[in-house]
Amino acid sequence: MSTRSSLVQAAHYRMKQWYGRTLAGAVIAAITLVVLTASFSPPYIETPYVLNEREIIEMVDVPSAIVIPPPPKTLAMPVLPQEFEIDPYADPDATILPTNFNPFNPPTLPTDGNHGQAPEDFYAFDTAPEVILSVPPVYPDMAREAGAEGRVEVRVRIDRDGRVTHATINKSEACELLESAAIEAAFQWLFKPALQRDVPVPVYIVIPFNFDLKQ
Repeated sequence: MSTRSSLVQAAHYRMKQWYGRTLAGAVIAAITLVVLTASFSPPYIETPYVLNEREIIEMVDVPSAIVIPPPPKTLAMPVLPQEFEIDPYADPDATILPTNFNPFNPPTLPTDGNHGQAPEDFYAFDTAPEVILSVPPVYPDMAREAGAEGRVEVRVRIDRDGRVTHATINKSEACELLESAAIEAAFQWLFKPALQRDVPVPVYIVIPFNFDLKQ
């Protein structure tokens, strides 16, 4: 028994000696492995976290055929009627043309002092009106005695029959008596009407009247 006990004790003693050495060697080996691993590993680079977002694609209905409208047509600028002056002292015989007008049935003059507000109807024309009958104004006796003179421009509307239907003062450098005489004379004028593509159209013209006591 003593011999067996001695052997067990001796083995236990040797194990205790080798256990300490083995544990120390294992610790040293582990530390060495950690140091070598840290030395040969790539450096750590911090990168921010990016949230993965799904791309949203919106579906749009595209027509199978796109029709491009034609460009708008360019409209021609309308031609406005022209106003021009008529010489009241022109020779009537030089301007008389064949006509069916009755010069002895002139339009009735308004009696309320209003010589007609002409409607603003504008027509372009190809052929200007021509004078058929020009009537000079009658010099009022009161204006003659007072020595009144001056120039009166009367704006008249010539209808499709060539008659003066409206007359207003366009510009005046004379008294009211001479203005009234000029308007009364203008209503007696007759014209060959203006034409637009051979169709009579109403137009406006300006007739000047000069009142001169020396004439």
